[in-house]
Amino acid sequence: MLHGIIEYQIRKMKKCNILYHSITMLFFTTLLSSCLKETAVPIESAFTIEASEDKTSPVTIQLKNESYGADEYEWTYEGGIPSSSNQKSPGKVVFTQAGATTLEVIHNAQKYIPSKYYNTLKGLQLEDVIAHADDAGDFRFDIQWSSKIIANTGDQQTVNIFVDTKNYSSASNMFKDLGQFKAYLGVIDNFDNLYIIQQGGRGITREQITNRLKNVLNKGKNKDEVFEIVWNNETLRKNVFEGLSRKKALECFSQNINSSNYEMFNSILITK
Repeated sequence: MLHGIIEYQIRKMKKCNILYHSITMLFFTTLLSSCLKETAVPIESAFTIEASEDKTSPVTIQLKNESYGADEYEWTYEGGIPSSSNQKSPGKVVFTQAGATTLEVIHNAQKYIPSKYYNTLKGLQLEDVIAHADDAGDFRFDIQWSSKIIANTGDQQTVNIFVDTKNYSSASNMFKDLGQFKAYLGVIDNFDNLYIIQQGGRGITREQITNRLKNVLNKGKNKDEVFEIVWNNETLRKNVFEGLSRKKALECFSQNINSSNYEMFNSILITK
């Protein structure tokens, strides 16, 4: 039995449109045999995809299989409807929520990003690797901009604005692992450099997301671990704790994370 795997990734970034999905094709072929020898059937994996010019969701794509030499096929479509097929020619696949939240924020950043940052947003980056804190691992951010602000000294300063987009149907599924959140805290200069934005129309409120994060922060060692990351981020520490001793800063942090008005939670938003 011979087998092969080919993965095709659609990644289209044109101005403010992005579609990102993985389509995997697994194909099999059997060996032709005789009494004297076995001959491997040559196989060639290839397929083409046709899609409309508008890559905003929902998107319907047409798959055309151009492979040969295989006896069986298995297609999987991450985030697609249907999600898989074993047909030689699988036909149409619909992607319904391809980066909807990311697209909304990019198209209408002024709705979510304060004017002090929005007016100078530039250098848009999508799905790149950010620095990680402690053992948080390597995580990807959804959106990053650079912005120019006037510091207290009167000098112009560049800050990075991060957006973590969400598309959950239940707040209880969010923040199961704080690794991503910790990664952001390791690179931002202030809490208002990070925006956690949930897609609207999914039945989740801002209050539910805030309460979920508060509960997770108070679970086990999470509070202490998050505090350590904030404390070890020198710029964030100065902006958040303003010269407090470590002991006093931890006391304040422990109290503040139980208040929905804490600045850490101010940037939790729902798309409009």
